[in-house]
Amino acid sequence: MDRRIRYSGGMSVLLWCKNITLLLLIGEGCSANTDCKTLSTCEMVCDTRGPLYRCNGSGLIEVPNFPESTLELDIRGNTLTNLLLNVFYSIVDIEQLDLSNNKLISVHDAIFSKNVALELLDLSNNHLTSVSVAFVSNNVALKHLSVSNNNLTRLPDDVFMNNVMLKSLELSNNKLSSIPDAVFSNNVKLQSLSLANNYLTSIPKDVFKNNVALVYVSLSNNNLTRVPDAVFMNNEALTHLVLSNNNITSVPDGVLENNRTLTNIYCKECFDCDCLYASTYQWITTIVKDLQAYELTCRNGEALPDTIVKCTDDGSHLAVDIIENETLCYCKNSTSMKESSMDSTTETTPPIESTIEKVQRNTKTDGKSH
Repeated sequence: MDRRIRYSGGMSVLLWCKNITLLLLIGEGCSANTDCKTLSTCEMVCDTRGPLYRCNGSGLIEVPNFPESTLELDIRGNTLTNLLLNVFYSIVDIEQLDLSNNKLISVHDAIFSKNVALELLDLSNNHLTSVSVAFVSNNVALKHLSVSNNNLTRLPDDVFMNNVMLKSLELSNNKLSSIPDAVFSNNVKLQSLSLANNYLTSIPKDVFKNNVALVYVSLSNNNLTRVPDAVFMNNEALTHLVLSNNNITSVPDGVLENNRTLTNIYCKECFDCDCLYASTYQWITTIVKDLQAYELTCRNGEALPDTIVKCTDDGSHLAVDIIENETLCYCKNSTSMKESSMDSTTETTPPIESTIEKVQRNTKTDGKSH
């Protein structure tokens, strides 16, 4: 079928229908009769690739029917609570789908199973309590996924197994208390991962083993007490590591020795400076030498000073305080000692914008697919 649109004089035609602006472009593009469907609740742009629908903040309580050639769909900021199983089955070519800031409490196992071309899926800021192992199993082209700001309590072991193209994954602000050992094992192209603001008490030693492209990791605002030995050994591309607002007492020797590209590390209000492993203090004073930006502070928010107190006879624990005073040591009273000084001047940088935020910002600015 010849899908070209011809008009005498070669002029573009601008149609106004209620609050909808429909732009019909000359040449290869959408056909107003077959591809572009005007909806009273959505703004629709018909570009050379297919229709793009903006239905954000439209008060939708259910998803309308969209033409099969729809490529981008923005339904964020509505009051959707449930979605029919087949609601997206007909739009098999869709590349970007934004369902964020709704009131979704669940999504069916196979709801995205027909959308094999999907590259970006945003389900952030909903009320999801769980996702199944088949959640995005058919979305092999998926590059950017956000399920942040929900109520997830667990992740199935193989939930991301088929998403080999995944580049950014947002799982922050949920209620995850643990993550499966191999949950990211097939995501070899993963570059940005946030698990911030969960209830994690530990990280599996080999959880990032296959994520050789990983550049940015955030584990801030969890309940971590130690950094597992060699957990970042294979992440040689890592540049940004955020561990802030945990209660880290133990950092193994050489935990970041393979991360030679690491330039930024943030561990704000991380350390229990009243009872700190001597090896951890040594790691802190060593790691900052080659960093461009860092923030390493005690749980009370104060920077680590250069005066410490030995808290155990074998010297395994230290208390750190600006005043050398054995009574401030809560591990065990012992003799005082001096260690090498640490430059406590911190250089902070603005919050790092995740990959998915960049993609969404660019997409919603110019309406182009990335």
